[in-house]
Amino acid sequence: MVTFKDVLAPLAARVVREHQVLHVAADLSTDDDAMDNARREILKWAQKRSGGRLPQEAMAGNSFELLAAGRNSSAVKVDLPEIHAWALRQEDPDKTVAGRIWTSEAILWRTPDRPPRFAARLVVVSGESELDIVPAAPGYIQQLTDQVGLTSGGHPLATRPWYIGDNDAQDAFLDLLEDPKRRLPVVVVSVMDRENPQFTIDVEALAAGLCGLAQVAIILPYTSWALTDRFNKRLSVFDRGVRIYFPGLDADVDPYTHPLWLGSRSVIAELGGVIP
Repeated sequence: MVTFKDVLAPLAARVVREHQVLHVAADLSTDDDAMDNARREILKWAQKRSGGRLPQEAMAGNSFELLAAGRNSSAVKVDLPEIHAWALRQEDPDKTVAGRIWTSEAILWRTPDRPPRFAARLVVVSGESELDIVPAAPGYIQQLTDQVGLTSGGHPLATRPWYIGDNDAQDAFLDLLEDPKRRLPVVVVSVMDRENPQFTIDVEALAAGLCGLAQVAIILPYTSWALTDRFNKRLSVFDRGVRIYFPGLDADVDPYTHPLWLGSRSVIAELGGVIP
């Protein structure tokens, strides 16, 4: 007997779904050229993925549209007394999965009463009902971080891990964890030996992939003990473990709200499901 579900099955297979993979928000510097410099970095990245040469209007920072079947590029500029904004949308077909198209959306804006800001969203359009992917920040977010400088809650973003190697860095690290203005998670990787860290994950790839989503820090045992002293042992991380400290950390929080992976486990794939 043919059911209604059987009849609809071929149609369901052709449904195209839009999945939001991640979004990032950050502040730019107060430099007068910050927005222009950021826009140029984004356009450099988009040019490599567009279906043709971006028009002259694009490089001038104006609105444009370039249609190129799966590699469409477009931007909108808004220039009003109350807000100056520029937004880009760039499509990029997946290199290995047919029919999967990645769409990056980036926006820069400033108002008279606050410094310029940046936001980004990564979306994938696909016929797949579920996506088997490990999210990672698009390359232009890393370019902006390295070339222009981005901050979140007053703290600079980084494309590389932060190695906590002396008392000053340790104090700054502990203060960051407890800062009520902190908006991003901090992924802490504990190692036993500075010379032979024996990482359970690729910390360089992790920091680059989480740029704008989280800060990655590498600590030695004496900083693990400092974490215990500042908070408590249940909120610390030791012996090649990995822990995510979400914003709102203090000594009284439930330790299970700050996930811990023991050193014997590889966590790089799992982190993609914890940090959107």
